[in-house]
This record gives sequence, structure tokens and C-alpha cells, in this order.
Amino acid sequence: MGSLLYNNRELLKVGTALQQLRQAALLPQQADVLGRYQSSLDNDMYKAMRALREAQRHRMEQAALTAQPVTPPQA
Repeated sequence: MGSLLYNNRELLKVGTALQQLRQAALLPQQADVLGRYQSSLDNDMYKAMRALREAQRHRMEQAALTAQPVTPPQA
């Protein structure tokens, strides 16, 4: 009976070790997906920032506003 219990404990340890190895094998793939997603988000953010700067620059170039003093009408 004692050896059967010992064998069950050993099988449980082996099963736990296999499960941990499987989970460890999945981690790099998940990290890779998250890394690519983060890179994609960063690229989109930089593109949006560049587009905003270009739009602001274009507005400033097109806004040829000249300020002229306004004299109040003489009554």
C-alpha cells in the first residue's frame, strides 16, 4: 500500500511538472502577441501625432490673419 501511495505522489509530481512545462511553452507566444499588439498601438499613436502636427502646421500656414487696429466711430 505504501509503494502505491508513493507512486501516486510521483505521478502527481510528474503531472504537475508537465503542466508547468506546457504553460511555460505558451508564455513566449502570448508575450510575442502582446509585444506585437503594443508595437502596433505605438505605431498608430505616432502616425496620429504626426498627422496632428501636420494639420496644425497647415492651419498655421493658411491662417494669414493680419490684425489691424479698429478705430471706434466718432460720434
